[in-house]
Amino acid sequence: CQVPQPSTMAARFSPDVVFLPPCPAGADSCVSRSVKLVVGPDVCSDVDVAFSSSDEASLKAPESGKIGLYSPVVEFELRGASKAGEYTINSSLPKEDGTTLNASLRVVVQEPTVASCAGAPTSGTVNPGSVVNATGALAGATIGLPANADKPNSGAFLWSVPAFETTIACGEMDLPEGYMALGPAVTFGPEPQSFPRELPLSIPANPAILGENARFRHVRVLYSGPKFKEPRVVAVADPRFGEVDGKWALSFKAPRLGTYQAVVRKDAGDRVIQRKLTHRAVIGVSMGGMGSSMFGTRHHDKFDVVAPLGGPASWSWLINMIEKQHLGGFRPIAPGTEVAD
Repeated sequence: CQVPQPSTMAARFSPDVVFLPPCPAGADSCVSRSVKLVVGPDVCSDVDVAFSSSDEASLKAPESGKIGLYSPVVEFELRGASKAGEYTINSSLPKEDGTTLNASLRVVVQEPTVASCAGAPTSGTVNPGSVVNATGALAGATIGLPANADKPNSGAFLWSVPAFETTIACGEMDLPEGYMALGPAVTFGPEPQSFPRELPLSIPANPAILGENARFRHVRVLYSGPKFKEPRVVAVADPRFGEVDGKWALSFKAPRLGTYQAVVRKDAGDRVIQRKLTHRAVIGVSMGGMGSSMFGTRHHDKFDVVAPLGGPASWSWLINMIEKQHLGGFRPIAPGTEVAD
């Protein structure tokens, strides 16, 4: 084993932010979260790790741990503080040069309730590079447009979106069976509008509502609109929890306006699914990458591995690109032209 240089050592908590409901003093059972402290690179001998809390009276720090060769992780269960608020769990361990390696974990403790939605809608103009922020009970809801999104379509840039008027209002959503809300439903208008690109949105959400075994991967986004009246779970891009105007919200990107709501299954993290491995895979290169991606995802229940090398791709988009760009140098044939011409 080679002793690591002190300057190369690093420590981090996973996750780096923990959301918990309060745990009153004397409570028999409280929601807890599994947290890991990861240290790298490996040390050659056992090293003690100490933990401390920014408010030991309200949030007790974990017991001390130990890392060593081939065991760079300290795992512990963290319960909520006795009162709502923000806290910090700090870790420290000695390094070979006599200094200390430190890491901090942010702990957010808040009541596991869904904020009520009431009040007048917020309206405004969404300009490129700007964001419209809702106010009042809908604080945390936003809609924006990336900078330069309105530049004219040219060449491979086919995603131009000009400035537009919008409204952010309280929405209504009937939750599907088995789901519970993490925040209120929010309607972004005008509802029939969709775009050739994904726009950044955020909706209020309370991560402290998540069950003990639920993780961020269990969070879902419901959507309904003029063309999709029945609420359904939809795929969104770049989802993440973050603070927006002092409120916790789920931020993501989507190409369509309408009503959105953050939800999670009531049994998230509690279900056990037995997998059946068949050792079957589909793989393709280049054009075969496109084919394997489409074939594999359409029949994903038949394969353990889908490995497109050169895909996935949209044939519609590809053929359009070939027509408009690669073969765009020929003059159009005028109507009425005959073969002899």
